Amino acid sequence: INRISQDSHGNTDFTGSSKAFRGTAFLNLYLGRGLRKPDDHFFPTRKFVAGRFLLQAGVGIPKPLENIYTGIGFNMGPGLLISTGAHWYAQKRYDIRNSVLIDERNIYKPGLYISLSIDPGNFAKALGLFGDNK
Repeated sequence: INRISQDSHGNTDFTGSSKAFRGTAFLNLYLGRGLRKPDDHFFPTRKFVAGRFLLQAGVGIPKPLENIYTGIGFNMGPGLLISTGAHWYAQKRYDIRNSVLIDERNIYKPGLYISLSIDPGNFAKALGLFGDNK
């Protein structure tokens, strides 16, 4: 529900709409490396495996406060990342008394997300499809 309106006769009307475009934006914080991405190899040596784990925070687009993501992940190689965590989605709660809107607020409910992210440019480069692989 996006809007609640009331006409002069006291009738309450609820309307809603859906967005045609939705997406997410994430920030990945690599453990031990900060914002720097790990090396460009698909199979890391034992010494560098720990640097591929990450903490993840994200928001939904176009309404960031309606979808919040927190999780962990692992960078499997250039352009390939798997992650999981909690998806906190906002649900509107309305307090209506005698056909009058008294209060409207967001209640956050938890859910689960599992994600496989593929960066086409880095993935294609790692497979040797484009240019020089130095």
